Amino acid sequence: INCLSAVVFTYLGEFQPVKMREKMLSWLEMAWSIGLIALP
Repeated sequence: INCLSAVVFTYLGEFQPVKMREKMLSWLEMAWSIGLIALP
């Protein structure tokens, strides 16, 4: 799972406009964190 998330974060950060890059990565991390809390 860690390798997959590294690829997703890299591609998402690379192909976003500079203005939206940090915001999109933050939203992705938030969704990932909520999923880890909710699933176990």
